[in-house]
Amino acid sequence: MERGMLRDGADRVRDRVITATERKQMTRLAPIRGLMQDWLPEVAMHLRDWCKSYAKSRAPKPIALEKLLHADEYVMSLIAIRTILDSITTERTYITGLAVEIGRCCEHEQKIRAWEAKDPDLFYKVQAHLDRTDATSNHRKLVNINRFNHLMQTGELDIEWAKWGPDMQLRVGLQLINIVIQATRWFEIVGDPNHVTGLRNNRPAFRLVVKEGLAEWIGKKLDDLELNSPAYKPTVIPPKPWVDTRTGGYWTPYVRTPRLIRFKANQEEQKDRAADDYEALDMPLVYEAINYLQDVPWRINARVHSVVSEAWRRDLGLGGMPLSNEKERPGAPADIETNEEAKGKWKRSIGEHVRQEIERVAQARTVTRTLGVAFEYSQEEEFYFPHMLDFRGRMYPIPVGLQPQGDDLSRGLLEFADGKPVRVGEDGNGAAGWLAVHLSACWGYDKASYEDRIQWVRDREPLWRRIAADPLGNLEWAASEVDKPWCSLAAIFEWVDFLETGEGFISHLPVSVDGTCNGIQHLSAMTRDEVAGEYVNLVPGPKPRDIYKFVADRVQEKCERIEADGGLNAEHATYWLDLCNRNLPRSLTKRQVMVVPYGGSKDSFFNYTRIWLDEADPMPRGLDWSLESTKEMSALRNKRLSFMVPLMWDEVRAVVSGGIEVMEWLQKCAKATTSGNQPLFWTTPSGFVVRHFYGLQTSKKIETMLDGQRVQLRVLEQTPDLDKASQLRGVSPNFVHSLDASALALSLKAAKERGIVGFTSVHDAYGTHAADMWPLYHILREAFVLVHSENMLAAYRASCENVVVAQMMAERPELDVEKAIELANDVLPALPSLGRLNLGDVLSSDYFFA
Repeated sequence: MERGMLRDGADRVRDRVITATERKQMTRLAPIRGLMQDWLPEVAMHLRDWCKSYAKSRAPKPIALEKLLHADEYVMSLIAIRTILDSITTERTYITGLAVEIGRCCEHEQKIRAWEAKDPDLFYKVQAHLDRTDATSNHRKLVNINRFNHLMQTGELDIEWAKWGPDMQLRVGLQLINIVIQATRWFEIVGDPNHVTGLRNNRPAFRLVVKEGLAEWIGKKLDDLELNSPAYKPTVIPPKPWVDTRTGGYWTPYVRTPRLIRFKANQEEQKDRAADDYEALDMPLVYEAINYLQDVPWRINARVHSVVSEAWRRDLGLGGMPLSNEKERPGAPADIETNEEAKGKWKRSIGEHVRQEIERVAQARTVTRTLGVAFEYSQEEEFYFPHMLDFRGRMYPIPVGLQPQGDDLSRGLLEFADGKPVRVGEDGNGAAGWLAVHLSACWGYDKASYEDRIQWVRDREPLWRRIAADPLGNLEWAASEVDKPWCSLAAIFEWVDFLETGEGFISHLPVSVDGTCNGIQHLSAMTRDEVAGEYVNLVPGPKPRDIYKFVADRVQEKCERIEADGGLNAEHATYWLDLCNRNLPRSLTKRQVMVVPYGGSKDSFFNYTRIWLDEADPMPRGLDWSLESTKEMSALRNKRLSFMVPLMWDEVRAVVSGGIEVMEWLQKCAKATTSGNQPLFWTTPSGFVVRHFYGLQTSKKIETMLDGQRVQLRVLEQTPDLDKASQLRGVSPNFVHSLDASALALSLKAAKERGIVGFTSVHDAYGTHAADMWPLYHILREAFVLVHSENMLAAYRASCENVVVAQMMAERPELDVEKAIELANDVLPALPSLGRLNLGDVLSSDYFFA
């Protein structure tokens, strides 16, 4: 089977190569893209020197000089290299056609640059619209060039532009081809006797060919890509146990297992140093935990698989699945030749259709791949998912697509291979109660007490029975308001089977519980913040507290005050209140609150709010962005967003002020360690050692419009140095992630010791059999308390102190250790003061994970 993974991966690579060849998009392949970036500086230098030599010369000037002299040499070189490399696999790359294509792209680029410089407001509005509609590169190119030509014709764009024409395009392209040949020395021009020009004497046409060495190099790189791109899938026997960072996961040489730990380092020397660092570390608990997790046996949920397959075959588009066939394209209006308005609307509808089709195809490919793996493994009694770690200690399945951390469809298709009997319990809320709690959570009814959720499920018994008997005839489970439709369907099947069988029913369903904004839970625990801790259920309560709704209510109070006071912003406040029926929902603030522990910025707040608004009150499709009414509508929308985002920003920061203060403190400590160009290490309670190092990449940034799409290309040079800005930005979110990873490792160790045979996790969501949910209830709380029983902030500061002391002693040999420690303490900020949260309350908080 592992040999098959290698073969499937190679087939996928070949398919990508074939597609890239057919579309003349070879630079989308990693080896070719790398070649493009390697050549760019040298080609740009040759172009610059050529322009300078002729600019100073009194000799006759080449005709192409006037178009290339004041252009960005990197951008022109990039266009030439990309066009050539995209064409190298065609059998005959004729010079004339290739040169005209390069010249045409260069003219297009210079037109777009001229438009951007003359009218940036309109230019960026058009690009923003194309971004929102996920326009393809070809569509972008057509829209931009048509808009430019329209603006020139109407006089709205006051630019003196002399159209190049085919002759100028040819000359510019020929000059750039010549420079690429000289700079790279990997091409030559040869006559093709099998293709003649048709001119006098039937001269052979000339074409650009790749020299033999380069062709061999490209072939080898593509072969290597095939060998190193296995289609990672589950194993049919328990994965190879991890014994060090290089040995574990898959069993045979056919599948080259990734290293156990993914490193945050861009430079090979740094990656090798990181690998050596981890090889020398002893982390027994971490190895025990990940080996236990990847030893959990899974199987395909046959009933869900049957429904998914039939829904896909019948193209029903259920449960978030895309349609498998293209929708009918909008027909052209009968008066298209005479009615410009109708023609414009039709073109915009075609553009929207293309955008939706691209999205549908991408989603369909994902579903096809997931269903393909599910079908392949549907007859296996059990299979397993090899796991790996990131540099913070978080655990991830190596297979992609169908896996326990996948999307709702993937998780709905999976169940534990080993079953456990369900007991009702004396109060009726034993393991059977957990089945009901899980069903209600999958449906989206998860903010009530456990008792209310169980009763909610029991009250709907006729509905569950109807769905289980005929899921494609009773589609309530696939309605838009259902949170996780495929997991809901799996839970319905399980619940109805339990009702039919009763006490002792053997359940295979993974039942899971989620942390309440787990990042804020960790920040609150480490600072003993009793205010935020209460919002995220670190203390007991009769029902779950909802920090997202709490923030939404605070924002609503502000909006109501602004509306009552009148003034310029009252209209915006009224808009938001009326849009939400005078009750701002938790969904409005959820993503913004969630990203705070992970360094969420005002820009991310704006983007998430815009995404929410696009769903709640979408802009009409197919708008004509040249009309003033459209521009005014867009401007008003941005003003409404600019009103809401600062309100939300202030309220979120007020609610989790303690957490934000500790995040800033973590950054201040890290800043003191950055002068010595060394990684920062800290050890989590699980024994995992975080190696925090963001490598610096020096680069020249090139901004260009390629194929009508704004592209930022960086010519990168990897360095062994530290990227101080990235190091500071990443330290607080990575510190929090390392603690939730530690809590998982400790939970896994305890679950193994207590004989729990099924375990699933998605970072801050844990699951097991219904029969083992009460043991897991206690395990995950005990693990969280254990993580924070140690003062992790003091341990982190001590780690920073070690780095600072080492740096000082390296820079000043006269210092002794005691003096260096004294100086380091002056540099590092003092520990934050702690609040009054009683960490032990977590042990009895029902809704800490719920």
